[in-house]
Amino acid sequence: MQKSNRINHFIGILIVTLIVLITAVIPLFFNEHYYFIDDTQNGAIGQWFELGKSLVHGKFPILNLSAQSAGNYIMEGQWGVVNPLTWVVAIFVYLTPNFLISATIIKIFFLLLLGVGTFELTRTFTKDVKLQILAGAILPTVAFTAYIDASSWVTGLIVFALLPWFWWSFRMFLKYQKAYIFVVFVVGYSLVATGYVYGTIYVVSILVGSFIQNLLEKNWSVFLRVTLISIVLAGVTFAIYLPGILTSAAGITARDSGLSNNDFMSPNMSSLFNSFIPNALGDVTNYWGGDIWGAPVLYISWILPIVAFIDFKRNPFTNIKNSFTGELIAMAVVSIFLTFAPSEMGPIRFPIRNYSYVGFTVIILIIFLLSKGKIKFNKTRIILSGTIILFGVYLSWSQVPGNGLSFLKYGIFIFLLINMLVFVAVKRSERRMLFVALIVMGQIFITIQQHKQLSVSTMGDQQSLQTYTAVKKTTSVFGKNPGNVWIAGSMNPSSSWKYTLYSNYWYIGSIKTGAVYTPIGYAKYNTDLKRQWAQGTFAIQSVDRLFTVDKTTHMRIVDLLSIDTIQIIKSGDKQDIKDYNRITKTTPTGWHLYKKESQYVIWKKDKITKKVGSVVWHSNNISVRQVVNTSRTIKLKIEKLRGKSGKVVLSRLSWPGYEIKNSGAKSRISTPLRGYLLKTIINKNDVGKTITIHFTPPFFNIGIMLIFIDIVIITVWTIFSFRRKFM
Repeated sequence: MQKSNRINHFIGILIVTLIVLITAVIPLFFNEHYYFIDDTQNGAIGQWFELGKSLVHGKFPILNLSAQSAGNYIMEGQWGVVNPLTWVVAIFVYLTPNFLISATIIKIFFLLLLGVGTFELTRTFTKDVKLQILAGAILPTVAFTAYIDASSWVTGLIVFALLPWFWWSFRMFLKYQKAYIFVVFVVGYSLVATGYVYGTIYVVSILVGSFIQNLLEKNWSVFLRVTLISIVLAGVTFAIYLPGILTSAAGITARDSGLSNNDFMSPNMSSLFNSFIPNALGDVTNYWGGDIWGAPVLYISWILPIVAFIDFKRNPFTNIKNSFTGELIAMAVVSIFLTFAPSEMGPIRFPIRNYSYVGFTVIILIIFLLSKGKIKFNKTRIILSGTIILFGVYLSWSQVPGNGLSFLKYGIFIFLLINMLVFVAVKRSERRMLFVALIVMGQIFITIQQHKQLSVSTMGDQQSLQTYTAVKKTTSVFGKNPGNVWIAGSMNPSSSWKYTLYSNYWYIGSIKTGAVYTPIGYAKYNTDLKRQWAQGTFAIQSVDRLFTVDKTTHMRIVDLLSIDTIQIIKSGDKQDIKDYNRITKTTPTGWHLYKKESQYVIWKKDKITKKVGSVVWHSNNISVRQVVNTSRTIKLKIEKLRGKSGKVVLSRLSWPGYEIKNSGAKSRISTPLRGYLLKTIINKNDVGKTITIHFTPPFFNIGIMLIFIDIVIITVWTIFSFRRKFM
């Protein structure tokens, strides 16, 4: 019997893997760029490349001075700097010369991980292999995951793929204890350290749901285990998120909207009632205006109308202790609350990001009900299922009347498919493979039709360069020694790749620039220098700002920032073109025209300094000599000082975490110049000394210590579990 169960388990994994692989590959037949658009192009690929390059060369990236407001990687969070899973992905991207291929492989891998993880999780709710396969097969095609996270917002895909594995290992740990604690920690750590807050929120939901349930049931041994693993993972969570939270608390970041609602990316509750129609377009405000998204982002699964056949009178809702868990209740409450909450809650925004978790909870709930309750197949139930499906067709038609016939065709197909599934399950229970065959047919047919009709996610395709060689060819326009580069003006994806890059592609080209991606940033820097978008674009008018003179230092801002090369791109509206023509008419003093083409000009400083992060100004009463200048440390020899104090300004942003490390030093970090450039006040008592200014993100060292302590606790716990097993 046990051998038979192992065989069924193995066959189930193979079937789920095959179904998910097929449905993941289908989009590529209609759009080879499907897994390589928008934030994957602009953000993830360049980010992974830079991280992978640093790791391969033995460096641990924390602060990048030339990236300016995008360079505080610990605060950014989603760089995954302390996440071994992200390291593996990053090194893979760095070593793979074709980014389209590497991105596609990574996305499909995590979709497979999601499917198999859901299969394993469902095994803790039911012994019915048919239902386990059903759950594993359909969850990766929840449309927000398939059309948005998988195509663009890849960190959302990663944490969503890890969540079923976390939930499964947590349930196994509570049931068997043994060494599952190690798996819980590894998966939980990987998920939290990815830095995508929504995944962490649902880890907390699962833990809190179990905590409350076991507290109410007075199940003290399990309660203790839940408490201990919660404390351990809380340490990881603090280590990952507190540096960013404390940095934001200093009031310098550009990402805090308070509590408000503008309905942006906020689904409405009615969307749930037609979420089984595969081509029903999402009724949710999007980036491009309007309330209808051009992809079925609110589709959950065609299986939902199967609830019509569940006999709720016989369903064991009262059996909460053993089956209907607090974890599932907590997931349902939190996912629904956040999906339909206000659109702006401080740094948490875009409620639609929670919709996949609603789909996840709904699917697990249906599997639970199917496994625990009695299924009825009769005329009344058939009519009920048809009524539910017709109502969904009607809602879809009311949103987009022109697609009414298409919605109806899908409705008929779903009606027939679900009725056949239930018929096989009730009347032909021994024909397990027929049930699975119907799932395969439904999944493949619907996925093909979806992508035949809607082959893109509607997120932007920047038509990015696909290979490292192509990127390096583009960067050759800057010459061999560009130093610290400023990019002004927006590139046109259809024509500009031959002479400029975009967002995090600058990392791949090894160009030092602040024009890289950051969803957070340094607010006063962004405002002063006219940064336009998270993707890194600066307005053409930022060149005017660069060559204005700062009133305090009487220096041009371009020199305060240690800029060596400026590329100005001819793009934008009529005013931008007019300003481009005005700005590029003459070259500023101290600079020369390096290159001029129809769509851009490049200026270079007469003397390239490549000294970003160094001393750029000091008051007249002080003489300092720079001894060391690295990404996190600068050492200054204080040679002379007239008066009680002198001022020194450096071309690096004044992130919270800079401090003077010398014991007994009287000098101090001062209010930033222009609100963002690091400034120090040198005290006369430090004359003759070498002052060390060092950057450590707030809570970072404590966080690393917490992670180390957690690893020790888990290691000891695991060893103890094995010893108990073999004693």
